[in-house]
Amino acid sequence: MDFIELFDAVVRESKPVLDDYVKPETMDTELASMGLDSLDFVMIFMMLGDMHDIPEEVADNPPELITLQDAKDFIDSHKNREFASVEEAMRAAA
Repeated sequence: MDFIELFDAVVRESKPVLDDYVKPETMDTELASMGLDSLDFVMIFMMLGDMHDIPEEVADNPPELITLQDAKDFIDSHKNREFASVEEAMRAAA
């Protein structure tokens, strides 16, 4: 599953107004460059954590995440659920 597409789908689901959002093009994209604020990131990572069945105490205290790859690595190292597609993951989040 393409993590950039999953991240984008989660952003679009959790943020109703996307005026400043810039979809990442690579995994090296810095999270701070996407036009999202700290509340946006809390909502996005809550949704990603829930969909991947990451324990709340782990998901609530991630290390400093600089790039999209950092976020993916964190999720991959703690996830308890896998998905074959973005659509399947988004259905699980609903």
